Amino acid sequence: MTEKEILNPVGQELPQDPAAEGPEQKSQQELETLQANYTRLAADFDNFRKRTQRQTREVVARANENLICQLLPVLDNFCIALESLADQSVLKGMTMIYDQLLGVLEAEGVKVIEALGCTFDPLVHEAVAHAQCPDCPDNAIVEELRKGYMLGGKVIRPSAVKVNIKKEDAI
Repeated sequence: MTEKEILNPVGQELPQDPAAEGPEQKSQQELETLQANYTRLAADFDNFRKRTQRQTREVVARANENLICQLLPVLDNFCIALESLADQSVLKGMTMIYDQLLGVLEAEGVKVIEALGCTFDPLVHEAVAHAQCPDCPDNAIVEELRKGYMLGGKVIRPSAVKVNIKKEDAI
């Protein structure tokens, strides 16, 4: 790399004939060129730093999402085990552990999707069955078969639900 390329890496044209200009004017032009190069390099570095930070956050978020998705079936099985326990002392201890696990997930941004009694929303619910309940409004969720979860506003698993439909809409 020549001295000219080192002083002028962005390809700006420098004066060709140094004798045609005075030493002060040449020094001033070189200073302005160096300042412009520095400003561009500083902006490029700042953009690189921001892009790297954003990419790091995205990688961490994806890793957290994968881990949480693998834990959801364990959480489901924990709920099933809690429902089948008859011994109250064991049930109390297991409920405390379940609440603690759920608290850790909530601290990481996991939220349970409300379903029971809500109106069916295909963005957060998955209709796996239908029912005919005359007392319930149309498209109301009458039973939650599997809990759904969101992470940071993104659905990572929709709620599996049973939806009320009118009798004439029944399949």
